[in-house]
Formats: sequence, structure tokens, C-alpha cells
Amino acid sequence: MLKTLDIELTIEGEQIFFSAIGLKDESYQVDGYKLTTCFNDGVLDLTIKRDDGTLMNVEEISYIIETKLPNFSKIVIGSSGREYNKSIYPLNCWFDGGRSYAVGGESNAYPFICFVDQEEQAAFAFGSLGKNIKSEFFIDEPGFSKKVQCLVVYNHRLLFRMIRPGSNCKYGKTTIIREALYIKSKLPNWYMALRDYGNLFKLKNNLVEIQQTAALEPTWCTWTAWNSDDMNHDLIVDNAKAAAELGIKTIIIDDGWFGPGQDTDYDDRKTGDYYPDSKKLPDLKATVKTVQDMGLKLLLWLGGTSLAPGSETIKKIKHLTTVTEDGEYLARGALYQICPACAEGRKHIVDSVIRLMNDYGVDGLKTDMYNLLPERCVSMEHTHDQATMNEGLAKLMEEIWDAVRKIKPDALLELKQDYGNALLAQFGSMIRVSDSPYDPDINLCRGIFVNSTIRPVHNDYLVWNEFEKINHLGIMLIKHIIVGVPTFSVDFSQITDEHKNILHGWLQIYDELKFLQFDAWLQPMTNTLDSWNRHNADIGFTAAVYGARELFIQDCRKQYLFNATNRNSIICCVNKTISGNMTVFSPSHVVLEAHEVTVSNTINVHIPIGGYAVFKMN
Repeated sequence: MLKTLDIELTIEGEQIFFSAIGLKDESYQVDGYKLTTCFNDGVLDLTIKRDDGTLMNVEEISYIIETKLPNFSKIVIGSSGREYNKSIYPLNCWFDGGRSYAVGGESNAYPFICFVDQEEQAAFAFGSLGKNIKSEFFIDEPGFSKKVQCLVVYNHRLLFRMIRPGSNCKYGKTTIIREALYIKSKLPNWYMALRDYGNLFKLKNNLVEIQQTAALEPTWCTWTAWNSDDMNHDLIVDNAKAAAELGIKTIIIDDGWFGPGQDTDYDDRKTGDYYPDSKKLPDLKATVKTVQDMGLKLLLWLGGTSLAPGSETIKKIKHLTTVTEDGEYLARGALYQICPACAEGRKHIVDSVIRLMNDYGVDGLKTDMYNLLPERCVSMEHTHDQATMNEGLAKLMEEIWDAVRKIKPDALLELKQDYGNALLAQFGSMIRVSDSPYDPDINLCRGIFVNSTIRPVHNDYLVWNEFEKINHLGIMLIKHIIVGVPTFSVDFSQITDEHKNILHGWLQIYDELKFLQFDAWLQPMTNTLDSWNRHNADIGFTAAVYGARELFIQDCRKQYLFNATNRNSIICCVNKTISGNMTVFSPSHVVLEAHEVTVSNTINVHIPIGGYAVFKMN
């Protein structure tokens, strides 16, 4: 589908332009610079250097791509996956002609873009497999007329650019530029295109997956169960007891344990002063031990880079906070940010991590709010040992991960979607889907994105009340199992015993399936991404969501068939004749029917909305 690829470099103020780059092994010579390319299986490796081999002070590299403009159904920008759904329809991209999409900085994500055709196939996917630097996409055409800013498409072409690094960051000094581009067409769907890109990204960057069994355990968090101003020892312990009875194994004490948190009604937030609030938690170490004695792990929240203006810490280390071209930087929520590109700033954060682990005996941390960092820091009050904010954040996360594991080799560290790409997933136990309380569909949407390249994935914390319908609760729990690890932030004193029993049953199902997250990747069964599967030879699940009409029974001994659609009848499909026992359950785990079945092609199974069937193969 690619028509042309051009490469433009800015080196010491000079523009170097290589045009009509082919997807092949080739050399190109322009004005004393040599570009060498090597193309294999969708990856274009390239090197650029001066003919005399001297040092280059490189400002940026632009990749300019042109192709014919078909009618796309979707455009997926490879952000962290938190916001990709906002620009997924082409007109949202065309409408702001020349609109830029930043990838990196505060959202440490993939420089990847995928154009989806009318059959939901990935018509064209493009991205960088190079080093971790800020990147930006600009869609130039379709765009706007210069005079009246009217949307125009009469050139009938798609013209876009990827700039590395973006936002006035500099590539740096080097004698040779080494980059690699991902360029592929006609993949099954955007999810599998991103999976393919992610696998190559990991291979190119020599990344390994972290696999901790404890990271698969269901988790309960204080965040949305109540306002953090109301947090106290008894509420945490009472909910931990209920959680343990239900099969939940990890507790997170979230923001506000040290004083007024981000959701406070008061102005004197203490973000950055990581000592327990004497009124809420007079003996935090005792609270931690009480929870641990129930057989649970306990994590503490830490917004490592953030400092509230009213904190004591800001008075001591304000010189280590970020400054932009516009002056001192205050992030959303009026929070200063400690500069992670500064070794002294990172040391302050890591020292806090070590103290929390040692003083309170916690099993790990929930790290948060790195997505509030600016694109770059220009402060003259501290020195930078990392060239960009991306590199500084990666270094900080690596140092925190090393610190917690030296204290507890099996420590858990929860990261968040915004900075949870495959590169940074090395420095934590699991990636959590970004905040989506009372919105299980956004949670599923975001969780699917993360699942394309990373495992295990934690859902954002599911919350509901006593008025939730039984079948709706079943649908929400199915969506959680699709994403990965079920996580919750519901006050167990405020839901019914019936809900608790239903939850307990679903968590028992999850317990059977949890190790699949290390054994098998989540797979879409349709290009419309409304049917999902994860299985090995022994056990698995297939789940229908939204308007799906079909489930696909896989070749494994025992399989759960989940119905998270709006219909009570699902067509189950097979690719060979199979026979076995089919047992159908309500969302509350009541057996509705059980019988032997033989399926040669399809069979219509009456699975209630929010319920499931279990198929055991003969």
C-alpha cells in the first residue's frame, strides 16, 4: 500500500533529504551523507552517517509517508492505549488537518499507527522500532485549505509524517544513526498488527517479560471505595477480611494514606510527604501486618514524581522540580514534578521507596502519576544526566524496580497504562489499565490495547453498588476476565451477600484460568474484536461481547464459554467435529441445563446474558 517513503534529517541546522526510499537492501548518497537500508519481513533497518565518519549533532529525523487514500474505517494511533479510542474514526483525524499526535514524554508509548479498512483488516501499519525517544505523528493530508481552513481531500492521498524526536527535543550527537521502521500491510486486524509490532519492538530492544505468580492474583484497592479523607485502619482491615474470604489476595492502600489525597475536599494536600497520616493510620506498620497475617499482600500508593505545593518536601527540593520554556511547571491538579532526567531527583524518589519498604514492611508499591511529567525540563537549578524525559523516566523506573527487589526479591510493583509499554514493563510486575471507574467498556477497550503487547494486565478497579443487576454484574466480570487480572474497589459492607457469592464464584473460575496469562496470548476471534479467546491444551475460555453472535470452541480439554452480549442465545462454532458435555450456568452460577453434545459445524446454545457454559471435551 505504501507509495513513497522519504526521510528528512536536520543536522546542525542543515536539511538532508533522501527521497523515494525503497523497501529493499539499498544505499543512497546525498550531500556527503550515506543512507543504507536493509528490508526483511516488514522491517526496514537503516543507518545514516557522514562519508567521513565524523560526529553529527542530529536535531531530528522525519519519515514522510504517502499513499493513496482509501475509505478507512478506523485509525489507531499507538499511544499508551489510554486515549486511542478518541481518534479512532478517520474524520476525527482529518478534521484537524496537520493535527499532531505525541507519542512519548508524559505518555511513554509506541510510535505506531495503523489504518484499518472496511473489512476491519489492518490495511497499513507503520511505526518505529528504534530507541526510546519522544516521537510525533502529523497527518498533513487530508487537511485544511490555507485561506479558509476548509477540510479538503481532493488530492485523494494520505500524507503523514513521523518525527523523532518531537516537541523540540534533540536526537543528539552521534557518528551513526541506527533506526528501524515497521512497515506492513494486510494484517488480520489492528490488534494483531500491534501484537506483531510489539513482538518486533521487544526483539529489537532485547526486552524480556516479567512473570511473577503473585501478579496474577485478584486485587482490591481503596481508591474508589470511599473518599480518601475517610480512609482509616478499620475500613481497610474490614474490607481486607471480606476480600480474603472471596479469594482476593492483594490489597492496595491508595492515595491519601499520608494525608489529603488527590480527591480531597481540602487544599492542604501532602503529596510527596510519604509518612502516614496519624489520624487515619496511627500505626501503619501494624495495619500492614494485620493484613499480611490474613495471607494477603499489601501495596502502598506512591506518586513518585509529584509534589503538592503545600507539602513539606517541596520546601526542601524545589530546585529538583521541572521547568519548561514557560517557567516552573505545575501539572494537572497543581502538582510540581521532580525531574527524572536528574540523578539527584531520582535519588530522592528511590530513597523514599527504600524507606517505605523497610519502615512499614509492605510487599510492594503502586506507582502512579508519571503521566503528569512535561515533555522536557530546561531547569538551570539542577543538572541532567539523561537527554530526554523519556530516558529519564525509564531510568527512574529501572532504579525503583531494582531497589524494591533488593529488599524483597518477590516484591510487586504495579505500573499504569500511560507509561506501560513493553520497554517500561520490564520495570514492574503488572500494568494496570488507566482510570475507568463505572465504565467497564472503556476499561475493556483500554485493556485490550495493553494485552496486544504486555502481560499480565490488571483491570482498573471495578466498582458497583447494591442496585446492580445480576446479569450486568456477570457481564462486567466477564470483561474483567478477558482483560486479565480482576481488580476491585468496592466497599464490601455496601453490597449484598448475593453479590458477594456471585463474585466468589467468578473468582473461582478466574483462579482456574489465571496462569493462561503466562501460557497464552489473548486472541481475537473476529476482526471486529467482539469475541476473544485464551487457551492452552488443557483449559481456556472464549468470550462474546457487545453484539457478537458467535463463540468459537477451541481444541482444549475444558473451556468456559462466556456470554457478555445482549442476547440469550449464542452460536458456538468449531473447525472439526467434537463431542463432550455442555453445562450451562446463570450469572449466579446456578446450573440451568447439562447434556452431551456433538458439534460438527455450529450449535445454538442458550447461555443467559452475563452467564456462561462449560464444555468438557470427550
